[in-house]
Amino acid sequence: MKKTLFTLISIFIVTATFAQENTQYVSNYNGFMGRRVLLNMEMSMAPGFMKAPNFRGNTKYWAFNYLLQPNIEIIAHRRGTVGANFTWFKTKFASYEYYDATFKDLVVYGAGVFYKLYLQRDALAPMGQYLRFHFDYMRYGFDDTSTANPGLTFRNAYGFKFEYGRDFLFLDFLKLNVGLSIGCSFPGLRIFTLRDDYEDWENAANRICRNYFVGVNIGVGFLTF
Repeated sequence: MKKTLFTLISIFIVTATFAQENTQYVSNYNGFMGRRVLLNMEMSMAPGFMKAPNFRGNTKYWAFNYLLQPNIEIIAHRRGTVGANFTWFKTKFASYEYYDATFKDLVVYGAGVFYKLYLQRDALAPMGQYLRFHFDYMRYGFDDTSTANPGLTFRNAYGFKFEYGRDFLFLDFLKLNVGLSIGCSFPGLRIFTLRDDYEDWENAANRICRNYFVGVNIGVGFLTF
């Protein structure tokens, strides 16, 4: 927990410093109506590829997982923002023993940073079409019964994704966004294979990668100060 808190604080400090430098040297844009900090709550909906189970154990193709990603976003210059986010979701993955499959609960949490570039030449952040470049550090864990001391155990994972979307600003402070993202996470690149000879940790990592591969993203935010 202390390491996670330290990671979150470090990411926020780096993001805020980068935003300040960009504001000074890239442009003299002082934010929308003098405000440049947004507080957002975003959710990514990931479909179940290869009939991977969702958080309820449903293996249908239209069974979605939901990733919660609250974040703070800072207008860095006229056409761009930077931000730091927290990621959390729960799902299930298939565990195999003697060719019999059971579903185990998987918990994932972590933090990330992103840079958002608005595409129009006359763009005015935070409005319009954008590309977002995202990096996440995650911890994933489940009840590992294969060890001498079974219990909830965690390991590290990393993710990269790109998102195309659009921001809408209402009443000069309420922001809504929709987008489509594609990405990958490490470890766990075997997203299109389901085999019964992988270990539980490999299957758990592959399950995260399927969640990360494609996402339909929606969010609401507030331009604060």
